[in-house]
Amino acid sequence: MPRTLSDMLKESSERYSSRPALLFKPGFRYLVTSYRELWEASGRVATLLQQRAVNKGDRVIIWGPNCPQWVLAFFGCVRAGAIVVPIDIRSTPDFLRHVVNQAKPVLALTSSMPAFDTGPVGLPALHFEELDELTYQLPEPTDVHMAPDDLAEIMYTSGTTGDPKGVMLTHGNLLANLRSIQEII
Repeated sequence: MPRTLSDMLKESSERYSSRPALLFKPGFRYLVTSYRELWEASGRVATLLQQRAVNKGDRVIIWGPNCPQWVLAFFGCVRAGAIVVPIDIRSTPDFLRHVVNQAKPVLALTSSMPAFDTGPVGLPALHFEELDELTYQLPEPTDVHMAPDDLAEIMYTSGTTGDPKGVMLTHGNLLANLRSIQEII
């Protein structure tokens, strides 16, 4: 039984190697990413993050539309030991500023579309659209020891009744959620 999200993805890549992990339809045809491809690509993203001095426990914002690169960014962060701070695509600059001031992220992984510009809050960014080029032929990442009680994600509330608050979720929390969903399905 996997103990972390990285373990879960690795086990899935071994068990379901060539099966589809992601289906994305940007136009007329589906783009398919297998579990093995997801494991390998997320490893290259993790290596890129490690080369950019992202360490275990550092926070990394992911902000962009639903796309395969979002998933690669998420699992790349997980494999690098970073804590994912996802930002809703409809978030305002004020919301982003609040999250940046509170979470203290070291980097953002975003879309290059103008709506996702992190420059005004002084946060360096890597763009989804550059990930293939930036990670081409990178080696496997350095293994980062993670435990079930390590933070995996800080999800911010919308702030409808006050300031947005960060909800801390561990690898164990997220895996328990996934197991519950799997039982229902």
